[in-house]
Amino acid sequence: NEQLTSLDLSKLVHLTELDCIDNDQLTSLDLTKNVALTTLSCKGNKQLKSLDLSKNVALTKLECKDNEQLKSLDLSKNVALTKLECKGNKQLTSLDLSNNVALTKLDCKGN
Repeated sequence: NEQLTSLDLSKLVHLTELDCIDNDQLTSLDLTKNVALTTLSCKGNKQLKSLDLSKNVALTKLECKDNEQLKSLDLSKNVALTKLECKGNKQLTSLDLSNNVALTKLDCKGN
């Protein structure tokens, strides 16, 4: 979707899966109310600058690749995470996974 600039998911508190892919104008994604989220795919969002997943402690699968403006990714509270794909985020400069001991799959090339 080349026109989507914002996405209000605040009332979807029982949401467990979200695909938010290839939204060229989306600059932020507020998932703080979506505490039941277990699977998130947010790839190819060219303007996405940040992603706060600190309230999404149930998250087990995260695909956040090819977000050209994503500068930081704090996954310290996402200890249930088993799969992480965060490749191709050209602005991402650091990634601390020391709390993510449950990870079984990790792909972070091309950052």
